[in-house]
Amino acid sequence: MEEELGISILCKYLFKYPVFDEFDKAFHAIFVGKTNQEVKPDEREMTEIVWVRADELRRDIEAHPEKYTPSCLPGFRRFFEEFYDSLEL
Repeated sequence: MEEELGISILCKYLFKYPVFDEFDKAFHAIFVGKTNQEVKPDEREMTEIVWVRADELRRDIEAHPEKYTPSCLPGFRRFFEEFYDSLEL
């Protein structure tokens, strides 16, 4: 995170999930963390940051999954199904 977002925080590991498709052959991991630090993105890594509430993200993923990177969708869905309601965000 420090390299790409310019912040350094403690994160809690939640789970990993396999992504083996035509583009990706790896395990992805989901972490959760909280900070009030100002995010300073590396402009070579991203062009825009959009802040949304988690409940809005959940609804948008279900309504418009085509807007999201396919390899991230299983992780988002599992996070919302198994972890979101029990976390203090």
